[in-house]
Amino acid sequence: MRLILIFSILFVYSLAQNTVIINSDKFKFKDFQVGYFINDKKKVDFKDIQDIQFSQGKNSDTLGAEVKDTWVKIKLFNSSKDTQNIFLHQNLAYTFYSIEYYEVNEKGNLLNKQTLNPFDTKNSELYGADAIYKLTLKPQENKTLYIRQHTLAYHFYNFSIFSEKESKEYLVYEKVDGILFVGLLLALAIYNMFIFISSRYKEYLYYSLYLFSATAWIFYMYGSLAHYMHIYGDIAIRFNFGLMFTPVFIALFVQTIFKTKNEYKTEHKFLNSVIILLILNFIYALINFGHALELLSLSLNYALIIFLFISISIYKKGNKIVKIFLLAHTSYLFFTLYALMFYTGNVPFSYISSHGIGIGIVIEALMLSYLVSYKFKIMEEEKEVQRELKQKAIEEQYKTQLQLLEQLEIAQLANLNSEKLKDLNKELKNISITDKLTSLYNRVKLDESLEYHLNYSQRYNETFGVIMVDIDFFKSINDSFGHQTGDIVLVEFANILKANVRQTDIVGRWGGEEFMIICPKSNLEDTKVIAKKIKEEIENFEFTTVKNKTASFGISTFKNSDTLSDIVHRADKALYQAKESGRNKICAN
Repeated sequence: MRLILIFSILFVYSLAQNTVIINSDKFKFKDFQVGYFINDKKKVDFKDIQDIQFSQGKNSDTLGAEVKDTWVKIKLFNSSKDTQNIFLHQNLAYTFYSIEYYEVNEKGNLLNKQTLNPFDTKNSELYGADAIYKLTLKPQENKTLYIRQHTLAYHFYNFSIFSEKESKEYLVYEKVDGILFVGLLLALAIYNMFIFISSRYKEYLYYSLYLFSATAWIFYMYGSLAHYMHIYGDIAIRFNFGLMFTPVFIALFVQTIFKTKNEYKTEHKFLNSVIILLILNFIYALINFGHALELLSLSLNYALIIFLFISISIYKKGNKIVKIFLLAHTSYLFFTLYALMFYTGNVPFSYISSHGIGIGIVIEALMLSYLVSYKFKIMEEEKEVQRELKQKAIEEQYKTQLQLLEQLEIAQLANLNSEKLKDLNKELKNISITDKLTSLYNRVKLDESLEYHLNYSQRYNETFGVIMVDIDFFKSINDSFGHQTGDIVLVEFANILKANVRQTDIVGRWGGEEFMIICPKSNLEDTKVIAKKIKEEIENFEFTTVKNKTASFGISTFKNSDTLSDIVHRADKALYQAKESGRNKICAN
């Protein structure tokens, strides 16, 4: 008798381990055991499936990127006294090509069959993102569900069992986390796009596009697209393109914010390799989307490694700001590698593993937002330093003028002859229109000359050109060698300008490392010739300490309707275009 009791207990325990037992009217099962069989090679149909040995697994599991066809076996037993309506959810159904349900009684007889086609956009039969199979269990009744699932790539599933009330509540709140992810990223993307439109800094453009592409992928991958917008099938799965383009925009962002094309050329080439690889992946996806998704794991792993490598390399070369990107990318790398291990079937199903890329993207996005803001703050500080230097130069010039005025007063009191007075007046005038450091004309003289040539050209139907010149990466000279070396470079640069313009041309220092050349009676082609000659001289000149430097040029020419600010604004805009297109360029506007 005791032996029979032991065997009965063991049998019940065994049944409990492999069977979902319903014992009340209100139930919710989100952690239970199922059987699974990988069907890619044998292609077993339902008529033979009951004879197949299933492997034991969890209701939430990942089987890797290679698996396309599986059977899942779920045993159910109603131990309560009432008939129970059971709702079996597959909340990743929107990623599957097809799902087949076979309901079998304890004798192995087929009671019902149902086929769902999530890729059929007109008749998907999904409840939002979920496939729901409804069945009824009478008191003390056993049933088995066999579920066959087909997917294009990355085979993972997540089954839950609910009573009717719990099923409805689950559908309401199931995908809220995805909406929170999407809302946060979308708000950041729109905000940074507006900043780009107003400032034209490309860092904000690429950061915004990165956020948009990441948002598109998260919106699809975490079920919000299917659950709230009921978009399925080929249209929905194309949102995976977002994940393909995310590393592309990150690479462009890094190239822009750290100026890798000119300052870190090796790293720039590696970033280009990421862009090329992901674009090739995208092109291949237009031909064979399923296989391209499998290859995407390799492409993403390569991109992750390259981003880590270049951020460490740039940091070792003395760029301290890159540590923010390094920290952001390390966080993203950790979560993404964990997620990729989940997709390839190497780590078990969990919220973090299944949502790893989304979590990593959100953390990285917030840190990159701080990076962009910090870089913008540094740029504003640099502008403030330039303004202070300019103000200091004006104050020094004013002091010199006061000294000369005092000498004039003394001369007048001493009844000096008129020749001495004329000399002092001439010296005072020269100082008032001359830049103290470079001995070129200053902003006062340039404004006066611009106004004169504007009026002259309007009156006599002539034209004239304006060239704005900016020393490329001048700040790096002050940072690396000190302001004294920077001043020497400015003087040498000014001498090159003076030596390579025509006698009628007017050369002056506009401010900081920016210079202006006014070219009277010169059309666009004439002005370009002057700029090209100066550009070549600068490229071939060996500056003190820093050796070779380059400069960017912006050109504008007079139009009949121009005001003073119009012609200067166009030259300044052309100069900005020259910088943005890689520097050491001549652009005309």
